[in-house]
Amino acid sequence: MVADPPASQRPGPVNGAQLASKASIMVASKIVGAFSKVVAIVILVRLLDKEDFGLLSFALVTYLAVTKLSELGLSDSVFYFFGKYSTARRGYALMVARTLFLLAFAAGLLLLIIGAVTDANGYSVLGLFIPLTILALIELPTLPIQNALIAIDRTKHAALVNILFSLVFLVAVTTPAFGGQSIQVITYCLVGYGLFRLVVSAFLFSRHFAPDSETLPQGLMREVFAYSIPLSVAQIMWKLNEFVDKYVVMFFLPVAVFAEYTVGSWEIPMVPTIAFTVASVMMPQLVSLHMRQDSESLLGLWNESIKKVSLIVLPLMVLLVIIAQDLIVVLFSKDYLNAAWVFMVYSLVLFHRVGAYAAVLKAVNQTQVVTRWSVYTVLLNLCLSVPLVLWLGMIGAAIATLVAVGVTWIYVLTKIGHVLHVPLKRVFPFGFYTRVLVVAFAAAIPVLVLTMYVESSHGLGLIWKTVIYFASFGALCAITGIVQRADVRFLAGLVGLRPRQAVPIVTVGNAPFRR
Repeated sequence: MVADPPASQRPGPVNGAQLASKASIMVASKIVGAFSKVVAIVILVRLLDKEDFGLLSFALVTYLAVTKLSELGLSDSVFYFFGKYSTARRGYALMVARTLFLLAFAAGLLLLIIGAVTDANGYSVLGLFIPLTILALIELPTLPIQNALIAIDRTKHAALVNILFSLVFLVAVTTPAFGGQSIQVITYCLVGYGLFRLVVSAFLFSRHFAPDSETLPQGLMREVFAYSIPLSVAQIMWKLNEFVDKYVVMFFLPVAVFAEYTVGSWEIPMVPTIAFTVASVMMPQLVSLHMRQDSESLLGLWNESIKKVSLIVLPLMVLLVIIAQDLIVVLFSKDYLNAAWVFMVYSLVLFHRVGAYAAVLKAVNQTQVVTRWSVYTVLLNLCLSVPLVLWLGMIGAAIATLVAVGVTWIYVLTKIGHVLHVPLKRVFPFGFYTRVLVVAFAAAIPVLVLTMYVESSHGLGLIWKTVIYFASFGALCAITGIVQRADVRFLAGLVGLRPRQAVPIVTVGNAPFRR
């Protein structure tokens, strides 16, 4: 039997400089990945007609949902079980990869069934799902590689892998479109992308995972599934929540309107990426603090990360609302101007993207709470989307998503408080969050006033509105003193500038925070 890792193998205290340095690497790679997806969408929108773009979007959305379901949360289990069985990590990684390969067959069968049913109902997509079935068999076993690299403190390698995979995906999905090929050819090119992932993942695994000194205990998969299956249900629910409004729009409204809604109903990927990336870097430390039963330090680390991420996410949220029309026209042309209203509502959804709430629950082995949170969000979103779409059209679906996220956000914060045995006010830094939010909205006033008197092209408007908004936000931060030296050092580290002094986010133990 493999023992819990000794203290010498557990992560040490995390300070602001270290966290920012590691997070900056991953944030940069995630931004490249997010940017590549945006570029892919922009290219496909401009090269394909609305019907083809709608069908390809449906096929890829379905593929993502099915593969998330089939993954059974095993990729996320890496952080927890690498910490618990630190002397058998190679064996654990191989066990997960083998299991994912077997699960890929079920994923492929489900994709074919969905393709056949959809094809019988008048949408010609079965030809798209056949190559995507092959892709599932190749890609699923490679999904844990990035988390595994982060868990063994190979953050740079994980970042480079993410960038590499993102760029190859971009080439695979856009090259056929430039050549005037059909959307079916695009899906076959994605199979080539999957093969590339498989080769690179196998190379990295053989290089970074030496033979284990101990073997895994018998019956471990039962423990793993008890941890990961609730996460799997949550993941598929999150995917359903991400797309349930789109399915409602597709069911009730024409395909051309669905294409417009698809263009508008997305969050700028780099924004939620910040909180998720910081959380992934913190995960080994959160797990270690939980195993030491040091809830005070765990909560402190969590709260301080939220405060710092709020200084980035909240002003970006307000800015995106202001520049929505300019951004949509610049990226997708005036044909999609109606999508700007949907984009504005979706940008407001970013209000809760200041923390990866599931990270705390996963670190303390409360994955069932994550599942319930996701199920409630999907059900509420679905119940609201149908009547609001019938009443308001496509904008109603976006409003339903915003309301559903807001209601269940309070739910998950309450549950985290119950798990950690602390009141709600200690789970989330509401006071600091509110101050930042007020400053972010106040900074928009000069931009809104100038918009009434200044006429410019959408491209030029995108530039001057962004510059003036950030200048206004920076000035208000200086006046109110809401940003302190520790925050500046953290943000500098996050964008890759090396701080001169390491400022702890939280000291392990009960030492006071430094801000």
